[in-house]
Amino acid sequence: MLHANQILVLDEGRLVGKGTHAQLMASCPEYQEIARSQLSQKELDLKSLNTEKEGE
Repeated sequence: MLHANQILVLDEGRLVGKGTHAQLMASCPEYQEIARSQLSQKELDLKSLNTEKEGE
C-alpha cells in the first residue's frame, strides 16, 4: 500500500479519499486511521521523512 501509485479509500461503500500514501496521510482522516492502526510508528516516521525529501 505504501508504494502504490493510487489508493482508493472507501467508507461504507462511499469514496472518501484517492491518492498516494503521502497525499492521503496529509488529507484523509479515514486513511490516516487505517495507516496508523496497521503500520508501526517507525514505519510511519520513515515514510514521513521520505515524503518530505521527495517534495524538496
